[in-house]
Amino acid sequence: MNQPWKASGHRDRSPPREDARHTINQIAHRKEVKRENRERQWTPLTKTPSEVLATENHQFKPPLQMHNKRGQDPMLFCEFHKDTGHLTDDCFSLKQEIERALRDGKLTHLVKGGKRDYRQIQRRDEGPDNKKLRKLEN
Repeated sequence: MNQPWKASGHRDRSPPREDARHTINQIAHRKEVKRENRERQWTPLTKTPSEVLATENHQFKPPLQMHNKRGQDPMLFCEFHKDTGHLTDDCFSLKQEIERALRDGKLTHLVKGGKRDYRQIQRRDEGPDNKKLRKLEN
């Protein structure tokens, strides 16, 4: 019987155990890279996210309800979500809301290293409708 896929130079698959281990390692690596990228994007603040939520008089947009709770710790509580699963200081939604407030010119007194001025500027190469936010130091 002619098997063209064998003749084309495709290697035989490795045993299933090795495939599963490789897949698990790839997933773990992607999760770690994603976590590192999330940590890098936040503006350094003088307060933790939970302190900002508790002490600043700012109306944050209410978060969406948490749905997928598999693998989350029921002993951890988030004040922003008013639900269990993670700590307030680790809350991705709260961090996004804080960043949004900073871009809107609010809570800028919390930026570590002094007050920053967030101005909206238009770049020529991005067209008239694509404005970008740019952080300018005073």
